[in-house]
Amino acid sequence: VPVNATAAYGLGWGISTGTWANGKVLDHTGSNLGNASIAVLAPARGVAFLITTNGYDPAGLQALLGLHGRLVAFHNTGR
Repeated sequence: VPVNATAAYGLGWGISTGTWANGKVLDHTGSNLGNASIAVLAPARGVAFLITTNGYDPAGLQALLGLHGRLVAFHNTGR
C-alpha cells in the first residue's frame, strides 16, 4: 500500500529505498510497555539488523533510533 511517493507498507513492513542499501529497504518496528525493537533488511546489500531494548521509555527509544542511524551510516560510508 503506498504511503507516499517514496515509501509503502506491506504486511506490517515499511518498504522504501535507500542509497546505503543499494535499493530496497524493509523495516519493521514494534513495542509494548516493556520493550521496543526495529528490524531492518537491505536485500541488495545482504544486510539485516535487529535492535532491541528492554525498556520502553524516551531514553530507550532515543538509544534505539540512535543506533539505527549509526548502523545505516556505517553501511553507507564503511565507518
